[in-house]
Amino acid sequence: MVPDVTVNLYGDDYIIPRNDWFVRNSNTETCSVKFMHAKKKRFWLFGLNFFKNYYSVFDYEKYQVCFAPAVNGFKDYLDI
Repeated sequence: MVPDVTVNLYGDDYIIPRNDWFVRNSNTETCSVKFMHAKKKRFWLFGLNFFKNYYSVFDYEKYQVCFAPAVNGFKDYLDI
């Protein structure tokens, strides 16, 4: 079984459910990871697989970002 991913930011754990970062195509029997990377970068970029599960506040005055679990988190809203 593929696990959820837990990301720790400044001592707080944030969970990315496996269905948001991993997909299995039963027709072709292949698996894909839905994380992106950039060569030679030392940081991560969070995308929809993170932000759809957490309410985000961008405080430009204090130069900080705050997160809280989304009320409707862990649901798939996009039908792409």
